[in-house]
Amino acid sequence: MGAERVGRVVVALVAVVVGTGAVGAPVGERAEGEFQSECLGAINADRVRHRVAPLTVDPAVVEYAESRAEQVSRPGGFHQDGPARGYGETLSWSSTAGEGAYRPGSCRDAVEAWYEGSVRYDYAKPGFSPETGNFTQLVWKATTKVGCARVGGVRDGGPGGEGFSWFDTFVVCEFAPPGNVGTDPQDPAKGYRENVLPPVAG
Repeated sequence: MGAERVGRVVVALVAVVVGTGAVGAPVGERAEGEFQSECLGAINADRVRHRVAPLTVDPAVVEYAESRAEQVSRPGGFHQDGPARGYGETLSWSSTAGEGAYRPGSCRDAVEAWYEGSVRYDYAKPGFSPETGNFTQLVWKATTKVGCARVGGVRDGGPGGEGFSWFDTFVVCEFAPPGNVGTDPQDPAKGYRENVLPPVAG
């Protein structure tokens, strides 16, 4: 994937392999508390738009998200298995070119990237697709809990290899109960009709 020397690349992932990536560590405790609140606010704003109840942060789900963030951020991490049974998952990788100290990517950017799938979702033909799976998980009516985690670090070099670094950030949000699941084997679209509601007009 190409990128400008100055700017941000944000990739929202359903099942996408990221070729390389250097992992630092979770950022400080205070920053991560703010990060968790940022994630919750952004996700719930989308859910309100689709007339479904807001989520609450669950410490056990956060703990699982932290373990998944460490896993997927390792080189080749996206080749690993998906989330454990009972969880839905959204993933994001962002990279910003710059100089100086590491600046982690925001959860708001990740949620915005996940929500972009809403423009491709067909409410007249409900169901799963890789292009809309992140969006449908965000607004899935039956989901009640969420936990998010962020891992990042500095990757030296870029186009030309000198003068600046890439600041990589991986964001993982785990959801319970999971979305994107069928509720009736005889009618695979039923779960989507019941759980992915059109947005409020206007």
